[in-house]
Amino acid sequence: MVGTDPPPPWKVDLPAGVDLLVLGAALELAGRVALHGQLLFDDDPPARMRWQAQTRLVYLDEEDRQRRLDRIYRAGRTRG
Repeated sequence: MVGTDPPPPWKVDLPAGVDLLVLGAALELAGRVALHGQLLFDDDPPARMRWQAQTRLVYLDEEDRQRRLDRIYRAGRTRG
């Protein structure tokens, strides 16, 4: 299978408890994966390391702002 194009994500059989993440996922999900995900396969370590480092930086930079916005939103919802 080496040298062939990968199958579409919906045709990949995964073991129970394993999720497949498309690296273009929203920052909220991609950031959590970059910080806490468990690597199962890596066919391009330099590309994965660049993605992981960049995603972690952006996610951590935006985390405080997102929490603040969440608090403002929840406060507005409780007031009606």
